[in-house]
Order: sequence, then C-alpha cells, then structure tokens
Amino acid sequence: PGQGITRGGEPYFVKGAAGERHLDELVATGGNSFRTWTTNGLDKVLNEAAQRGLTVCAGIWLEPECSWFSYANAEHCARQTERVKQEVLKHRDHPALLFWGLGNEAEGDGENDAYWKQLEMLAKTVKALDPAHPTFTAVAGLSPRKSAGLNAHTPSLDFVGINTYAALTTLRQHLVKVEWSRPWVVTEYG
Repeated sequence: PGQGITRGGEPYFVKGAAGERHLDELVATGGNSFRTWTTNGLDKVLNEAAQRGLTVCAGIWLEPECSWFSYANAEHCARQTERVKQEVLKHRDHPALLFWGLGNEAEGDGENDAYWKQLEMLAKTVKALDPAHPTFTAVAGLSPRKSAGLNAHTPSLDFVGINTYAALTTLRQHLVKVEWSRPWVVTEYG
C-alpha cells in the first residue's frame, strides 16, 4: 500500500495511451502501456504489445443498463460473470497483461447500487482467478454519487480509473471534495 504499481518486483510508472493502434508511435514517444475497452481480438493485441515491450490494461466490456440488460436481473448478471471468467482464464498468463479493466463508463449516473454490487462480485471473481493482475473500473468522471457507490460496494477493486477531460487540472482537489481516498489512475484525458 502506498508504494504505487510494481511489475516484476520493480516500480512501474504507466506511461500510456488508449487503444491498440499506433503502437510503434507509442514506443517512439516513451510510452510503455496501453488500454483496451474490450477483449475482442485480445490475443493479437497482447502479442503485438509483447513484441514491442509494452503492457496492456485489458478492458473487459460490461453492459450498460439498458432495455435488454439489467443489473437487477440475476440471470443477466450470471451470463456476464461467466463471460468475464472465460476472458480472464483465457488471457491471465500472458506476459504483456498488466491490469484488468472491468467496464468503461458503464456506471451511468452512479445511482444504480445493483451495478456497483455486480462490479464487486466481478472484481472478487477476477481476483480469485488471477490474483497477479490488479482490477479496476473506469468511470466517466467521479461524481459524489459514483464515489459513494464505489466506496460502499466495491472494496475488492484495486483502484478506480477516471476518464476526465477539461477537469484534469483540478482532479486532485475534486477527489478530496468527493471523499475519494483510495488509489486512482487517469484512464482517459485530453
């Protein structure tokens, strides 16, 4: 705790980008890692990363609450959990894997406690299958309600990823205001 990220026992500072394109440019500019939003084609992505000495934050797509998927529906959640398990089992031993990203901006307005509870169950599941790779979720900004939901329901997540744009320069002050004291990383900015 408090030591930051390590890889192979050594401190590892992520200098990353989002998306699996332009990897040679990422390497040329000193980057060492990149993030995906889905596991579609992940075998190829991980292999291309390894060839370049890069690491990958493998995003596992989580469904947003919608007309055909509800976090209040146990059957929907069970199907999603099984899909997540299969992805972790398939890729957990790849040397380029750095983190598991459980969802990207799937939290909506942060009011749905069923979502946060499913996220906690998924984090526990992933950690049981692959304790070597930290888990997180990426949120669209960290509102007070999202912070409260994460704090109340997701103790098994190792950190939160924050997608923020114009607010990047005031993010640290904002995190204090929303009472976020757990680890965090900026996962998107511009």
